[in-house]
Amino acid sequence: MTARYRTVSVDVYAVQWDGNNLSELHYLAGSDELGSRLYYDPATGQAAARDTDGEWNYLDADDWLVRGGDGSLWACTAEEFAAAYEQIPDRIPA
Repeated sequence: MTARYRTVSVDVYAVQWDGNNLSELHYLAGSDELGSRLYYDPATGQAAARDTDGEWNYLDADDWLVRGGDGSLWACTAEEFAAAYEQIPDRIPA
């Protein structure tokens, strides 16, 4: 499930890739003028997300795809994510 997480000073959205939740990765990655920001190879089961600089961030199972407030995307391992982020509750819109 996509949920909100927080670092020391930046709120981000993130989803952990489990190899089966492609629709959640698509939702988080979104698209831009170049099209989908997510690539999935069904033959290998590998997913990748394109960041704002056009670079591809490859995800292994259990890696996290993170989206910053500016729309930037990056991948990090489960260990890196656990060390840097804590889950926060969603805000209720005013």
